[in-house]
Amino acid sequence: MKNINRIDQLKVLFENHGGILKTINVIEFGIHHSFLKKAVELGFVEKIKHGVYQWGENTVPSAWDLISYLYPDGIICSLSALHYYRYIDRTPNVLHLAFERTINRKRLKNNLVRIVAHFVSTSLLDIGITLEQIENHQLKIYNRERVICDVIRHMNRMDREIVNQAIKSYLTDPQKQIARLKTYSKTLRVENKVNQLIGMWL
Repeated sequence: MKNINRIDQLKVLFENHGGILKTINVIEFGIHHSFLKKAVELGFVEKIKHGVYQWGENTVPSAWDLISYLYPDGIICSLSALHYYRYIDRTPNVLHLAFERTINRKRLKNNLVRIVAHFVSTSLLDIGITLEQIENHQLKIYNRERVICDVIRHMNRMDREIVNQAIKSYLTDPQKQIARLKTYSKTLRVENKVNQLIGMWL
């Protein structure tokens, strides 16, 4: 009976965290690591990777649940950020995340969620990071101005229709900050392109 009650307690804990938890989260709630292992053996819990578990009883974590636990240092960027801000209609079939260029790239391999990693130099990585509540998670994402600067930086590698739609959407966004866009464009070395493209639509 004691184990059954603890399984129920564990189930509620997983449900409150989107069906996925780290070992440290379980321990913080007073459940011993050895019982977590027992729950795995009994089939209630599945081990995703070292230190990360998901509830195994018909609970399917979302992509955002997985990103939150697998890649807490990842920053939502590029097409994923554009879609989040509703600057493009097309839903990306993978999640685009920015990481520091020096990251151990073996960490990024998984069979659970498809990502495209964008490797960014340390000096540029933190420019424009903000936090957004997505589902039940506080996730890092580049703000509107950083995303638009990145679009313009990499426009030769992107669909022209997406580039145009993103810029037009940004310019009609009441939350845009043109002054900040210009500041970022200098740091990211796209000042001339930003002035040319943004000026074309103003």
